[in-house]
This record gives sequence, structure tokens and C-alpha cells, in this order.
Amino acid sequence: MGELYDRIAAFDRGIADRWKARTKEKADYKLRAWDIDAIIAPMMRGRKKITEKQANAIAEFVKGTKRDLKDVEPIRARLTYYVRLAEEFGGIELEPLVGEAALAPVFEALSGPTILKIAFKSPKTGVSYMPIDYLSVRKLVEAGKVTCAEARVGGLSMLTQAQGEYHSGHNILVVYAGLSQTDRAMTIVHEVTHLIQDFRDARGMVTHFEADAFIAGAMVEHVLLGRQEAGGAIYDAAFKAAKFVVDRKVGPGDKDWLAAYDAVVAAVNASDTYKAKARLRVDKGKGETESEPAALADAIGKRVKDAQDFANWAKDALDETLIAPLRRIKDVIP
Repeated sequence: MGELYDRIAAFDRGIADRWKARTKEKADYKLRAWDIDAIIAPMMRGRKKITEKQANAIAEFVKGTKRDLKDVEPIRARLTYYVRLAEEFGGIELEPLVGEAALAPVFEALSGPTILKIAFKSPKTGVSYMPIDYLSVRKLVEAGKVTCAEARVGGLSMLTQAQGEYHSGHNILVVYAGLSQTDRAMTIVHEVTHLIQDFRDARGMVTHFEADAFIAGAMVEHVLLGRQEAGGAIYDAAFKAAKFVVDRKVGPGDKDWLAAYDAVVAAVNASDTYKAKARLRVDKGKGETESEPAALADAIGKRVKDAQDFANWAKDALDETLIAPLRRIKDVIP
């Protein structure tokens, strides 16, 4: 067996065998789009799933096999089709995030300066987003009422349609592996915004829920970077709209804010990702088996209590470490 076969087989022998059957391991064989179908389609029948090891095996043979320049885009298109098919059917491998270390990126995104300036009421959904909402979601994660997982697609991560997802039926927050720190924080804030909508049983159009989430996510770039890095029409519009949130110019009568919000909605409506479903109306509370608004309210209540407990502790600590000694000094000095 050749060296490339061994590298592919180290991840998945079935993929390696199908690659070998197509190429005969010839050094001058040139990969084409129909080879992708022959190698990947058999493993997608029925379950429509791609594991991290399979993704790495696919990336290995694509990287290691020659191809003509004219075939690069058709090959990429077929790979993208299979990756997104797996996404659509929930076939991307998920690794639950358990323990403080694994959940650290989630806690960091929901507890630090990232969310402290998020304060706006959506002109369309009517949902208000405040720092305490995002802080409270951390409580829900800690309490096990929201599960976090990492989606792992190995060497094919650049072909996914999403960077994260929130599954409302089971309260699962999914973030894709391989993101930069900023992209990961943006994704977490974006998806947690959908969680807040879900836990408030909000009703409205998909495009407006997405606009809210993109604006909240764009706040991460404003706070952490002070500039825009994410590219694309939606991100461009969201970054501009988020500036009004930063500047606290998001009142119901602020025409520039409303125009900026509408620009985000227009970008969502025009995008290939959302245009087919953008104008659908959804009921975030439909089909829920327990009171999610009550769960969020309970978490918010705990955050408020924690804040009050901390304030009381800080007052007592200050009194004990500074004020009381000064009083004692005053008592002994005439």
C-alpha cells in the first residue's frame, strides 16, 4: 500500500479503499467531481453522517491527489454538498462539553466584557437583550438546563454552512470546532441570542430573529477588536447597526438605528443561507414541554441574588479591612 493510502486509512479504511479503487494509487491520477461522489456517497446512504475521522480522511485524499485547475470548484461544490447534507440531517459529530475547562470558552463569551454593552430592544421582535440575559444563560448551562457541544468536522470545517447552532427542542448549544477566538465568541453570542428568544417564547419572522442575533454577535467585534473582521453583506450591515447599540442610540424614535436594523433584515432576506425561510413566521414557544420563560426568569433571579450577595460581601469586607481598622486607630489616638 502507498503512503497516501496509509494516511487516509489511518482515519477511515472504507474511504481509503474507495479512493484506491478509483485512483488505482496512480501518481498521475487527477481527481474529478464524480470521484467525490463515488468515494463519499456510500457512507452517506441512510444515516447521512460524517464523523471527524471521516472528514479528516476526505481532506487527506483531496489534498494528496492531483487535480486540474478547472476541476477545483466542481470538487469543492461536491464536498460542500455532502458536508451540508450532513449538517441538515444532524449528521455532524458532536462532542459534549463537560466540565469547567471544556466550557471555559462559553463562560468567557457570556461573562466578560463581550456582553456588557449589549442593551437593545428589537424593533421587530420586541425582545429586549441585556447583559443579565447572557449572564443568566451561564447559570442555565451550569445547572444543566442547556447542553453545550462542539461540532467536529476536521479538515472540512471551511465547507460548513454554519459556525454554530441552537437546537431549541433539546436546548443544545452547538459551536463548531476550529474557530478563532473572536469568531467563536461571536457565534456563542449569536446562538445564545436565539436561546433567549426561545426561552421567552417569542413569536415573529425568521429574518427578524436572525437580525437580532447578528447585531448581538457583531457587538463582540466592537468590544474585543474595535473593528470588523467577519466578511459578508449580513456582517457588514450588522456591524454598522451594532455601533448604534454601542453608542446607546437605539430608542424607538432613532431613525438612523431603525434604518440600520432594516438594512440587516434586508441582508438576511437576500442571503443564500436564509432567503428560502427568512419570511417564515415562527413561534419559539410552540411544542415546549416546560416553562422556559420561568427557567430564564429563575436564572436571572439567581444572577440578581448573586450580585446582591456580592455587594453585601464587598460592603462587609470593606468595612472589616478598611473602615473598622480606621475606627480602632481613631479610638487609640487622642
